[in-house]
Amino acid sequence: MDPGERMTLPTCTAERLVGRLPVVDGEPDAAYVSAALGRAGRPGKVGRLESDRLDGGRISANVLALRSEAGAYVLKKFVPEPWRIKLFGTPFNEPALWAHGLTRDLPPPLSCPTVDAAYHRARGECWILMDDVSAGIAPRGSFEERSFRLLLNGLARLHARYWGQTTQQAELPILTLDQHTAMFTEPSAAAGGRTVAADWVPEVLEKVFLFRRYVPVLLDVLGPADGDFYLDLCEHRTRWLTPLSMVPPTVIHGDLRRANIAVLPSGTISLFDWDFAARAPAAADLAWYWFLHFWCYPPNDGKSPEDREHLKAYYVHRLEDALGTLDRAEFDRAWDLSWVKVFAQLGFCLVDPLVGNPSPEDVARVHTLCDKAIDRAKRILDVHAG
Repeated sequence: MDPGERMTLPTCTAERLVGRLPVVDGEPDAAYVSAALGRAGRPGKVGRLESDRLDGGRISANVLALRSEAGAYVLKKFVPEPWRIKLFGTPFNEPALWAHGLTRDLPPPLSCPTVDAAYHRARGECWILMDDVSAGIAPRGSFEERSFRLLLNGLARLHARYWGQTTQQAELPILTLDQHTAMFTEPSAAAGGRTVAADWVPEVLEKVFLFRRYVPVLLDVLGPADGDFYLDLCEHRTRWLTPLSMVPPTVIHGDLRRANIAVLPSGTISLFDWDFAARAPAAADLAWYWFLHFWCYPPNDGKSPEDREHLKAYYVHRLEDALGTLDRAEFDRAWDLSWVKVFAQLGFCLVDPLVGNPSPEDVARVHTLCDKAIDRAKRILDVHAG
């Protein structure tokens, strides 16, 4: 498939998904939670329920914290948004994955906290009820290598399960590589002043403040020449996305970051927020995490991204064990190109410390980091892109 070609989700339009889900009509109250637990085969009837909105994220979402005598849960409401339908072909990516069964059958030690998915007929919304696993989410700035190795082990098994299975992947309600890339790069290009034809972009720029606030700061740090280079990465993706699309794809989580990962007391790694799950090279999953947590928001341990190479090697060994064989050179090429991909998508996160009242040390550190990122992207393109 040409990276610039749009493709809708093939097997799970909103209509088909709705037909596979139980219907709810009321409010997120005790009766709803009791019924959802019953559908999941869990005992207990909820008599009292307390709820609070969770609005702390940077991208607005209809999320409620629910507490009851039967346990603590999180309710995520998926409201149809025109931009999602235009870009993805459906507003309900994550509920569709649950209905399909992918997130109910993750390889150990991975698990998904979703308990139930349902369709609210009157409002046209999909509701996902999840166990509240927030106690297992690591705080920003922390890093525990043992737990991360467990995550890498599970990801290797997940990636190996769908490795190169293009027919099986095509039946899944997941994003294409281009869709996953475009949803960040096209708004970034537009926020930087480039003309973008996609008619869903203005809605994203209006709803998601990150692009409007952070991209101009990044361009100011980069300066005119490197700023144009960055915007070219976002606007003209074919140069680096075409060679990346030639690498065998698998199923990736698509938004692998600290806030979507919880370590449970059982030793299970709970992965949630599968809304950006995609058909892409496995390296794209790791590059996303690497860029966010070892470049933009590194642990307070004084280590550089290069000091994490042993963790990449650990994942590669686990993946090779799961597959039986692995083309290391091809994986390294995918790793480099996936780094360019995530830099184009999330490069604005590098300047997060400069939004507000940065210290002189923050300013110097961010400028050095941005120079390093631009140099790395240029070297990768020189080697792997036409």
